Amino acid sequence: MSMTREDAIDTAMALASANGWPWKGRVDVVLHKRNWFVKWLMGKPDLWSVTTNTEFLGNNVTVVIDNDTGNVVSSGYSPR
Repeated sequence: MSMTREDAIDTAMALASANGWPWKGRVDVVLHKRNWFVKWLMGKPDLWSVTTNTEFLGNNVTVVIDNDTGNVVSSGYSPR
């Protein structure tokens, strides 16, 4: 099952809310597609990267999500 852009944003927003991280500013959402060989041979999934407040340094939430499973691969908050 593949995620949509909106699914990735919803997952990231829920994680930010659960951690008490602020969700503000412009949001950038990128799907990092792996080529078929890397996916097949190495088992590396396509990943969504969601970053908030991209126009400024600080108060940035970044969440990386597995496109196939919807699991959060990594996340973080940069207060400044």
